[in-house]
Amino acid sequence: MEQLAKLMRIREATDFIVNGMMSGCVQMSAAAGEAYREIVDQFYHENNGFMTPEQYHLCRYNFVSFLSCIDAAIDRCRN
Repeated sequence: MEQLAKLMRIREATDFIVNGMMSGCVQMSAAAGEAYREIVDQFYHENNGFMTPEQYHLCRYNFVSFLSCIDAAIDRCRN
């Protein structure tokens, strides 16, 4: 259950970061982009059973793919 709660927090944080990336403010977008790469790195290193190295490299530059990986990990924890 703790793993599921951790994944849910990552999902919420990622939603917040992606909103910052899409804000239109150059400074906020730049900071959010850095935060995004950090959360992808954190997810991969702490939960590498949920993401292949290929997915990791894709997710660093594609937030839709990352959100899909997080959602798949959440589904696996729920089952």
